[in-house]
Amino acid sequence: SFQMLPGVGEGTAEPGIEFLHGTTTLAFKFRHGVIVAVDSRATAGSYIASQTVKKVIEINPYLLGTMAGGAADCSFWESMGTMIGWDKRGPGLYYVDSEGNRVSGSVFSVGSGSMYAYGVLDRGYGGVVNLYHVREDGWERVSQDDVADLHQKY
Repeated sequence: SFQMLPGVGEGTAEPGIEFLHGTTTLAFKFRHGVIVAVDSRATAGSYIASQTVKKVIEINPYLLGTMAGGAADCSFWESMGTMIGWDKRGPGLYYVDSEGNRVSGSVFSVGSGSMYAYGVLDRGYGGVVNLYHVREDGWERVSQDDVADLHQKY
């Protein structure tokens, strides 16, 4: 169980650690495409407005969008966040702000949890993705040969 720690200068018990619960979307390019990961939380100020928001928007068979930000912003600006697609030049990844400005890049994270996501991505990003399948009985690394069919299919 969580132990209550005394607050600074107080005699009453309070949690000594404040856990932050942000909302986050992230996407990054790798050798064979783009990986997109989102949560399903929407916040309104410091409150959680919903735990079941659909943050990936399917625009057409070649283009996805993600959204992040305040719940009111997301309901109005569905294109806010990142745009991910594939065209004759290959995979594309763009950050799109609420003003419609677009920036191309290889790694983006949007939302109140993005600084934590960038910390992980900055440390481990290298353009190659290792795939692990985690089950109740343990994990199994899927070899590059096993995912070659997925690379061709997707």
